[in-house]
Amino acid sequence: MAPQGSSGEISRKRSPSPDFSDWEGRYNLRSKKAKVKNEWGFLALPQEVRNMVYGLAFVQSRITVYWDPRNKRFRHSGSSSLLHTCKTTLAEARAMLDYSASFEIEDIEYLEMWLKGIGMRVLNLRVIKLTRSFQAAFVRKRGIGNFRVWKQREYRATSRRVAQLLSGCQHLESLDLGYFYTTKYQKTTLIEMQDNPRDWKVQIRLLTEMVFEDLLLLLQGAKSSGKTLDQVVNLLKIHPNNFESITMYYHLKKGKPEREAARHMKVLVEKFIGS
Repeated sequence: MAPQGSSGEISRKRSPSPDFSDWEGRYNLRSKKAKVKNEWGFLALPQEVRNMVYGLAFVQSRITVYWDPRNKRFRHSGSSSLLHTCKTTLAEARAMLDYSASFEIEDIEYLEMWLKGIGMRVLNLRVIKLTRSFQAAFVRKRGIGNFRVWKQREYRATSRRVAQLLSGCQHLESLDLGYFYTTKYQKTTLIEMQDNPRDWKVQIRLLTEMVFEDLLLLLQGAKSSGKTLDQVVNLLKIHPNNFESITMYYHLKKGKPEREAARHMKVLVEKFIGS
């Protein structure tokens, strides 16, 4: 039987309505306490501890940078909104983010625009990769595929400007290029070939010399920053499809083109930059 005064349901007491009048006072009190605690919070930890936290919490192995045509600005994959809650934290962690991540961007023209936009952050970059492949006119051959054409003269001019922007970057370890060159117009060589090499070796050396010429300022900056000869030689990554258009499959399978390009790049660095 239901208790008297009930319509068959157990009566429940309603909690009294909150008093909104004292919320402002409570908020102000909490804000003051938060400010006091902040002085002894995360930023009060030793720098080594903060760096370890940044490394565990924020560092991404790969960041894709892309152009937003609507807002006319560069954006990147991943969210760093937590960093923007504190300017001091952002300033401290940004250098580590730039150093630890591999930045991927569509082409060298966007790379030039992005480097100009980030200013002194260029000094912290370590790995850059161009994700879209282009080819010069006359380079199209069987096995390469159908890629968008970019005039080689314009591409090489952009490469030289990028090399200048990256010339002060002390930590750069890898610049992965995405262009298929043609040696059709490269008639003169930087180093006279006295060993009477085969035709595919001649083409590989001409290709290597073009890349060396275009990115010379970057290589000089890397050498002056204290990098070893081998580190400078391995800094630039020539797209492997360049070798497919020059050599036979037999040589490609054995890795001969890559070794020949690395060997010739080492000769160029020793002769024109120093060992």
